[in-house]
Amino acid sequence: MGNCFGRKCCSVTVIGPSGSGKTSLVQRLQSVGTDYRSLPPVPTIGFNIESIELKRYIITVWDYGGGYMYKMRSIWDEHFVNIRALVLVVDSSDGALARIAQARQMLWDVLDNITTINNYNTNTRVIKVLVVANKCDLNRCLTMAQLYNELAIDDLLAKRVIQLKFVQASVVNDHGLNDILQWLKKLV
Repeated sequence: MGNCFGRKCCSVTVIGPSGSGKTSLVQRLQSVGTDYRSLPPVPTIGFNIESIELKRYIITVWDYGGGYMYKMRSIWDEHFVNIRALVLVVDSSDGALARIAQARQMLWDVLDNITTINNYNTNTRVIKVLVVANKCDLNRCLTMAQLYNELAIDDLLAKRVIQLKFVQASVVNDHGLNDILQWLKKLV
């Protein structure tokens, strides 16, 4: 949290498997209130650093490419120092169960790294985690209860000090975007 030219600011890291809609979500959040036209998705190579500018807020977003997350593990220690917020984007459509397991492992690995490098323990700061169940507009998407179970959230909460929120979303039809923006605003 800080002050950026008279506005409150913070940074957040966005992770998730390839094809979950991370970059599309960030682009859509940047253009809330405009006539947004989605471009065809292009896989993120490495990571993108973007800003979401709202009236009184600037949120810097580190958007990690799903296929490159582990290839860049050597920079995790530098990037995850003092991190307090993480967004996990998952594809909640029916056929994405294999990717949910990948998302679970990614979330656990990143939280382990954050906890280790920041010397967090049960008596220190809480890491805020937003799980975005994207693509909820598609037929037969996972329920929030199914996603909660597939991500092994009970086990996660038993071992880490995190504040967790789930949001169903669809970048295509703007479902859930206001909930995500409200969560981001509460970070600053």
